[in-house]
Amino acid sequence: MPQALSPAPRFAAITLLAAACGVSSAGAQAPTLLDPDRAAVVAPEVARRFVHLADKRRVDLAIIGDSNVRNARVSGHEDGMLRAFAARFGCYATRVEPAAGQGGWGGPLTGCSSSQAPPFVGDAFPRPMSSYPFPDISFPTGGAYLPPGITAPDSYNYGLGLTAEHPLGFEGRLRYHLTHHTFRTPSNGRINLSVREVYPADPSHNHAFVPDISTAEAQPGLRDLAVEVPAAARPESGIMFCFTDYGNRRGVRGPFFALWHRVENADTAAGIAYSSLLYQGGRTARAACESLLGVGAGGAPLQEWLRQATRLQGVDRAGAVMLFQIIHGGNDSLDGAPSLGPIGGLPSNSAEGYKDNLQGIINLLGQAWAIGGYDPDNLFFLIGPYHPRDERLATNQAAERVASELCAENPNTMAIRGTMLSNETEFRANHWYTDDIDLAHLSVDGFRAWGRGAVLALQRAACPADVNDSRSCTVEDLFGFLIGFFGEQQVGDFDRNGEWTIEDVFEFLSAYFRGC
Repeated sequence: MPQALSPAPRFAAITLLAAACGVSSAGAQAPTLLDPDRAAVVAPEVARRFVHLADKRRVDLAIIGDSNVRNARVSGHEDGMLRAFAARFGCYATRVEPAAGQGGWGGPLTGCSSSQAPPFVGDAFPRPMSSYPFPDISFPTGGAYLPPGITAPDSYNYGLGLTAEHPLGFEGRLRYHLTHHTFRTPSNGRINLSVREVYPADPSHNHAFVPDISTAEAQPGLRDLAVEVPAAARPESGIMFCFTDYGNRRGVRGPFFALWHRVENADTAAGIAYSSLLYQGGRTARAACESLLGVGAGGAPLQEWLRQATRLQGVDRAGAVMLFQIIHGGNDSLDGAPSLGPIGGLPSNSAEGYKDNLQGIINLLGQAWAIGGYDPDNLFFLIGPYHPRDERLATNQAAERVASELCAENPNTMAIRGTMLSNETEFRANHWYTDDIDLAHLSVDGFRAWGRGAVLALQRAACPADVNDSRSCTVEDLFGFLIGFFGEQQVGDFDRNGEWTIEDVFEFLSAYFRGC
């Protein structure tokens, strides 16, 4: 809430503002990520509600998109958006990580990676384990299976790696979570979980370990394990969460099947975690809709993924909060196949077909959320933003109009119009594209700048009178606006139309007294 002014200063301030009835015009400024426009956000009331939730509790976000989700070893929206959301809200956990990430899913990103190697089998599982991993390599897929009687030695050196690059809080009190499938008793499968240092630090030095865990149960099924990791100084090379214990010379023996694992900051009560649900290089919203339809809203892979994504929030299912960010549009104009949404059969490269495919994604994820027993009021969607390219300006604007329509037609749905955040000139000047030729992808700095701009736009949409971006409305914001208004500075042009008029005054006051 804004800080209260006493009656006399409040009356004086409003009188001064109301006296400024003239019109001064300097022309609207070009969009810039250095000062993102809150008007780029469609459905600001949705942004406001989401920001309020994320400020006081744990929430999860997941992205659905093309190759820009993970464009390279250290970059992509998964890196840029995670860092930006974490800088604003804090970070409570790493992404939902497949136990044996394959292809791009095994590569390190944002200081986190997951991989396994032989003798583990990464793509052929016996029943019933085969029903849990996603069937498409473009999903975050990859279970780790060790067949009966097969062993991995104590020197086996693969697992979930974590370095100081991750916003989680590398040296704090951590908690490692593993979900694995048990086998019917009798079974002599054993694992020895360890949290070891990574070479060139001492891999025999454990930060935590749990020995001799049986993989057998009288009634087989999924089992969740947790390992407490005390706060400590960590080596720059990082720590690894491994199924073997080199420090105590203990290996692992099959049968063993690991599905998902994740690291939590045990001391963080609020904040976000950012995962990928669909990373499909060169693909479109239609491809995403097709993949999700193939799994099915009630299918075991998607239902288990939702459980993994929300189970560390510390609430029951009805209280869990999820936001899906859909960043598609760069490839959709090239996909003329029939749309797969609720209407179906429309050319996917048309505005109508693109909208139908996005609606199909929203509908299926909403159905999956309801089937899982989650509260529909706690499911959010964020469409965009897609980065700017001059030759695609009209295409991007058309996609943004579709996104605006979807926001009006679906609850808890918001969008960010990338064409209102920046332009190709700014991107080239700051070297935010991969290079001068590849404008379809961004550089590391580009993804991070894009994330910062998007999240700051959301914050400003949620609290528009917070002119100094302090996340609250105070007297400083009031005087900051006054100075900007009378000085004809950008901050005083509240509606950003290039003019300083009495409308700016009344719009600011309305937002100010509404508060954050």
